[in-house]
Amino acid sequence: ELKHRYSNLDTMGKVFIDERLKAIPVPMQMRGLNPALKTLVRGTRVPLDNPQARVVRFYLHWIDKDGREDLDLSATFVGDNGIETISWATGLKNDCAIHSGDVRHRKGDCAEYIDVILDEARKEFRYVVVTANNFERRPMNSVDAAFGYMEREHPEANTTWMPETTANSFRFSSEAQGVHMVILDITAMEYIVLDIDSNSLPVAYLDTSLMLDLIRLYTDTPALDMYTLLSWHIEARGTLAATPTEADTVMNYENFTTQYTQCLKYKV
Repeated sequence: ELKHRYSNLDTMGKVFIDERLKAIPVPMQMRGLNPALKTLVRGTRVPLDNPQARVVRFYLHWIDKDGREDLDLSATFVGDNGIETISWATGLKNDCAIHSGDVRHRKGDCAEYIDVILDEARKEFRYVVVTANNFERRPMNSVDAAFGYMEREHPEANTTWMPETTANSFRFSSEAQGVHMVILDITAMEYIVLDIDSNSLPVAYLDTSLMLDLIRLYTDTPALDMYTLLSWHIEARGTLAATPTEADTVMNYENFTTQYTQCLKYKV
């Protein structure tokens, strides 16, 4: 049915499709996304910017004007042999990660960090699910806050902000009291974008079954990916080019990951 509809659209000529588009699910639900430095389709796999990175630093920054906020950053590590959580409630350190410490009801600029030491984490775990919560049970957008992740080559504390190491950053527009932000696939060295609201209790990350469900849902092969969808367009109204140089149109990975509206044009 879709190919029949596509055949009535303008011809595309010769088209080259980037194989990496298989990593981008066709966006079915993009409402409610938090604005980001790079807005990505939920479930998209994105390689680390710095392949030499030894540490991924997840951060949660916020401004507490009155000293009454309590935001929390947590990370759940999942591997074949078990599950372990780094948070204010379960412990701030293990062999492969360290939490900067719980910050609550402090006036002014506030931050929490979790450093994941990749070589150590890889020995026991495959995935890390990172979650931001408002422990006061207020919406995340009630606080001037941002979440993001940075790629560092050294696992060390420092007081200098290094913006060039930031891979992505999100401002919270969510009306939920928590957001599951991202999965880090330590083996593949890729981020899997979640940005999924959560209105459960702020300690819900202790429910490991929820984390396993998220991992199963977003690490399996997408039911429909952009590579397949674009292939249907070409079958209906164009021809496939073997290389970018011989193509009239190039469908590359970068355009579709950073501009998800490009994906929507081809869902018609």
